[in-house]
Amino acid sequence: MHIGLIQLRFAVQNQCIISVADRPQGRQMSLANPTVPDAATPKLTALPLEQAVALLRRSGSHRMTVEALRSDLAAGAPVNQDGTLNLVAYGAWLVQALAEREAAHGG
Repeated sequence: MHIGLIQLRFAVQNQCIISVADRPQGRQMSLANPTVPDAATPKLTALPLEQAVALLRRSGSHRMTVEALRSDLAAGAPVNQDGTLNLVAYGAWLVQALAEREAAHGG
C-alpha cells in the first residue's frame, strides 16, 4: 500500500517538519504545532456502541453486533462511565478472555 512520499527535514530552531511531496505548498504539520482534532471527531477511546460495532464490522468482524457487544459488556468487558467503548481497552479485554479460555482448556 502506498501512502505517499514523506520527507523529513529540519526547520529553523531544530523543529522537525513532516511534509508530503504531493501536497500543495504550505500544508505541513509541525511537531511543535500539531493539528487539534475537531470535537466531533470520533475517538477510539470513546465510541458509542453502534459506532464501535460499525468500525469492528468494517475491520473484518462479520459476526459483531450491538447485542454481542452488550453481551461482552455484561460478561465484564470495560465500558467508559458515559457508556461509550474504549476499543483499546476492549481489545485488551478480549485478549485476556481468550488467554483465560485457552488456559482453562489446557492450552
